[in-house]
Amino acid sequence: MPRAKEGKRKTKGASLPIVPILQKFLKTYEKHCSQSQTSVCPAIRRDLNSSIDSEQSLRKFTLVRPDNSPPSILPVSLEPLLLTIRDERYMLGKEICIWGLQLSNPEIARLPDGVLYPKDQWAMRFGSEEIESIFSGLEKHQRLRSLSLRYCGLEPLSGQRLGSLLSQSAICELYLDGNYLQCSGALALLRPMAEYAEMQGRDQPVMALPDTGNPPQLLQRFRKKVKGLTEAGPWLVKLYLADNGIDGKGGGADLLEFTRTLTW
Repeated sequence: MPRAKEGKRKTKGASLPIVPILQKFLKTYEKHCSQSQTSVCPAIRRDLNSSIDSEQSLRKFTLVRPDNSPPSILPVSLEPLLLTIRDERYMLGKEICIWGLQLSNPEIARLPDGVLYPKDQWAMRFGSEEIESIFSGLEKHQRLRSLSLRYCGLEPLSGQRLGSLLSQSAICELYLDGNYLQCSGALALLRPMAEYAEMQGRDQPVMALPDTGNPPQLLQRFRKKVKGLTEAGPWLVKLYLADNGIDGKGGGADLLEFTRTLTW
């Protein structure tokens, strides 16, 4: 019995270090809010305090605009949270959800610039009001490699904006599951890349190579350019389009063209 109690104490003690980490995170977040003359997000403070009380790491930060806040109250901003994650090197988080906030172009542009540490572990999710700002802020951006816009209510008209974004950025992975692009939106998304690939195919024909297990030289050059981010895209390698109503009603000729574009 004494051994069992000792083991229980060790298990509880192993989780205690997260408490000072979260306490310091909250203090730093409040400091950055004060310095930037913005309000502390009530949801962030509540979730941090709840995680401190339960001695558990906080993996999801939800940044929301307070309901019915008077004009005299300072606005909630994304930047203090990003600065806090960077300063505290908080590696336990996985996701930031942003709802109802009007993001500025500088805030959007700073998202992939190493503000998040380590940035590859995080997923950013936005409400519908922020999608247009994201498209504008990320055009011609040469650092962001992966973008998730799952379940964001994207409709067919968003396909053209996404296609333009991919053509001018360094994005290699795009996650669009659970939207409603339909066939026309998905086709508009793929068309600029198909046209670019066709042009590159005419200029640099790929020769058939023996099956040596190594990728063709053209693909090797592609990867080298992606790693160095020497020029604008398109560099898309992975595209996730599940559950977008692509094969629903109204496909017709667009569905046939979409199929041909995928198999080009």
